[in-house]
Amino acid sequence: MTPLEIKGRVRHIYKLALRWMIYAILRPIIECFRLVPPRVAAAVGEGVGALAGLFMWRERRRAEANLVRAFPDLSTTARQRIVRAHFRHLGRSLGEFLSLTRRDPAQLKAMVRVEGLEHLESARAAGRGAVVLTAHLGSWEVAAAAIGLRVPNLAVVARDLYDPRLSRLSERLRAHFNVRTFDTHDTRSMFRHLKRGGVLGVLVDQASRRVLNVPVGFFGRPVDTPVGPVNLAARAGSALLTGFIMQTGSGYRLILEELAGHANGTPPARQLERYNRRLEHWVREHPEQWVWMHNRWSR
Repeated sequence: MTPLEIKGRVRHIYKLALRWMIYAILRPIIECFRLVPPRVAAAVGEGVGALAGLFMWRERRRAEANLVRAFPDLSTTARQRIVRAHFRHLGRSLGEFLSLTRRDPAQLKAMVRVEGLEHLESARAAGRGAVVLTAHLGSWEVAAAAIGLRVPNLAVVARDLYDPRLSRLSERLRAHFNVRTFDTHDTRSMFRHLKRGGVLGVLVDQASRRVLNVPVGFFGRPVDTPVGPVNLAARAGSALLTGFIMQTGSGYRLILEELAGHANGTPPARQLERYNRRLEHWVREHPEQWVWMHNRWSR
């Protein structure tokens, strides 16, 4: 065995060991959150999020740098306050969602006020399905669960995690709320799902080199935005909607809005411009609830 092969084998063993260690730590923590009531899980999660924000200094710096791009007029103190609130929000929403996965689904359903559900219902009644463009805003897992409990045949698109066991666990937790999961590359299954009148939720507020992107304005700067879901909706003849959820006190507000259909001659880039404008509006309203750690303005 050559030195290069030995190095590769050692790296592979190290990654496997690290993966097992992370899973061994995360799984009991997840189960603890699922055991306690949602309010307790939310409070503990908020504390964990605040603590994580102190140690994740790289993510904190990136978030502050992105806030400079989006809100150049804000003071340094104000930006730091948003970042701290953001880490608390992430912990709170994750802890609460994990707790709800072990409760009666009706409990989560009652926590979310949905506006614009008639757009999904009309699309399904016409048998053409719908693609909902959403974002890492508020609690996107709660948003999917809230729709899955109101509209049959909902699926979301999610990239497989680095550990297949965590991916399977995520799928089981979503299934508690009647939500299926498609891998990001399984476009054939997504297309069949839409042709059968299904609803597909897709996060498109982060760019990826694995998919086709188009430059679209966001907070005054062009950002690479995935165009695949818009093209998929056009191919399947499905309705195209935006869906954003925000935490409001002890509950959530989920807003569904319809975009002009591709069949009306609207180019995909134009659709994404409208999506980014709506996302920008809600990020301005609730800046602490959007994931600022992603390097959104890197092309």
